[in-house]
Amino acid sequence: MNLRYSAAFCILAALGLHAQVPCDSLVHAYFTPVQNGTLSVSFTNNSIAPTTPAPTWWWEFGDGGTSPNFDPTHIYQQSGTYTVCLVVTWGNCTSTYCHEMLVGGGTNPCDSLKAAFSASSIGLTGIFANALSSNSYTYHWTFGDGSVGYGADPSHTYSASGAYHVCLIMWAWNPLTQDTCFADHCEWVTVQGGGVPCDSLGHASFTYANNGNLAVAFSNTSFHATGTGTAYLWAFGDGSHSTLFDPSHTYAQSGTYTACLTQYVWILGTSDTCTSTYCHEVHVVGGGTPCDSLGHASFTYANNGNLAVAFSNTSFHAAGTGTAYLWSFGDGSHSTLFDPTHTYPQNGTYTACLTQYVWIIGTTDTCSTTYCHIVHVDGGGGSLCDSLFTVDFTWGPSGTNGVFYSANTTPFAGGWLWHFGDGTSSDAGPQGTHVYGGPGTFELCLTAWYAIPGTSDTCTHTMCHWVIIGGGAPCDSSLSAYFTWETIGLLIHFHDGSTTNGQSVSYSWAFGDGGYSSDQNATHTYSQAGVYHPCLTITTINSLDTCSSTYCHEIHVLIEGIKELGSTGGLIVAPQPFSDMFTLGGQGLEGETRIMLYDALGRLVDDRTVIANGNIALDYSALPPATYVMRVHNGDRDRTVRLMKR
Repeated sequence: MNLRYSAAFCILAALGLHAQVPCDSLVHAYFTPVQNGTLSVSFTNNSIAPTTPAPTWWWEFGDGGTSPNFDPTHIYQQSGTYTVCLVVTWGNCTSTYCHEMLVGGGTNPCDSLKAAFSASSIGLTGIFANALSSNSYTYHWTFGDGSVGYGADPSHTYSASGAYHVCLIMWAWNPLTQDTCFADHCEWVTVQGGGVPCDSLGHASFTYANNGNLAVAFSNTSFHATGTGTAYLWAFGDGSHSTLFDPSHTYAQSGTYTACLTQYVWILGTSDTCTSTYCHEVHVVGGGTPCDSLGHASFTYANNGNLAVAFSNTSFHAAGTGTAYLWSFGDGSHSTLFDPTHTYPQNGTYTACLTQYVWIIGTTDTCSTTYCHIVHVDGGGGSLCDSLFTVDFTWGPSGTNGVFYSANTTPFAGGWLWHFGDGTSSDAGPQGTHVYGGPGTFELCLTAWYAIPGTSDTCTHTMCHWVIIGGGAPCDSSLSAYFTWETIGLLIHFHDGSTTNGQSVSYSWAFGDGGYSSDQNATHTYSQAGVYHPCLTITTINSLDTCSSTYCHEIHVLIEGIKELGSTGGLIVAPQPFSDMFTLGGQGLEGETRIMLYDALGRLVDDRTVIANGNIALDYSALPPATYVMRVHNGDRDRTVRLMKR
């Protein structure tokens, strides 16, 4: 009798393998690292596994090094953060344990990162002094009135007295962890006006254009009142300055810089000097850094009621890059989700910002872009302002393609900001007229604010109405275009829901991607996923007039991908995350097996059929780093597992 075989059989029987004991109860990988010196690390194997037959060990140290030893020691070539993985295999059972560790010690640059600032004011101008100023940090300010700023110590001129919620976000690149660290701080800042001579005397602004070879031409578009003297100070964001009106500046290298223009206005007959500062991110190209043209952050949003807002990430990034996202919702809250939903504490107007980070494959560079947008939150919350301040307005036609508007606020507002829906705005007062470039349907919005007497609180409300420009009687109210839709992947069915009052009309669809249709109920297939703005225009002949109505709506078109199962069905992927290759194992993985790999949009990126006999070694070195869903079909089983390539 073979005693060794009998002992192994008894152990297997005792463990209940004939009763199909799950691998999770047999094999469990685990280890602890001990740093012996600056770059030397010893690993203690604490894994649990049967001893007969002997299990196998496979270590991946995160820098390309591997070892089959039980308790290995590994020397790294440089400091940094590494993900170490141990794969334990016993028979058909596999267990993987990964641990992220910092090798090399040293001072973490993020330890000293702390967002803090002090604020003072001169009239309506807030002056902000940062507690931590360094070229290693990037600064992003939201001033609480819908405006944003950049740089360590900005100033900002408000349009009205009141209390504003000012927030600072700072971030820095940590070369040890190869990651970005963040800090933020918000506080209420009160500014008091009072009709000082500087009010409405000028505003700094500029545009810029890349001339190539790292040269940028700046065009001064500032405004100042007639009869005043002016001077200008430019800060180009790289430590250089200029006092010219329209300067050109050559940067040392490609990148994103925060350029600022300060306009000084001398008030005739007084000793006052007024200042206004405008800052803008300048993207400099010409040096060929990996960041050039790799991505742009953008998003849309929708109110879901009860103060909840759903954000839709519409950012672009180049193929073959990894991304991460940081949202700042304008109330001191943040998120790193792709499409977050956020519940605000009360109604109001907030400046939400999205920063997209793009990892450049094969380099240590991280590119980032930031997009900010004013978010109007309305849907409950019961704030004090709900009962103290109401906002509405009336409007009517004025001449050809014009509209007259008049605010109705209770009590009388302290300031007004009109957005006309055609990309222009005005803060000239509670009423006025605006001429559009042509007929159409526009969303006219009024944001008004009111400072509560005796407090530092300011109430802000926004009201919007759709205005129809052009046509005129007898077409008024005779037509109203409208549609609904349903999606099946890239195929969209559009259903006409227009009001025609019994008139015969023609239909014209524009699907937002260059496609058109004249059907009443149209069907359209988009070429790729994305955000589109389809429009329906209905037209009829009414007496001698041609009447028309147009309705547009934003839609999100997604590829109908596979549905991930609630369980992996016993599938095991190791290591996870993987670099180029990994091993697929699990119960019932025998015979002809089809393996399909889908990206995050549900697109099939790899399809192969193999003959499985337990574990399968798979090579995906040709695919870019990303998150994937792998679908495995063999026999009558169909299973999925999520995996990540780094």
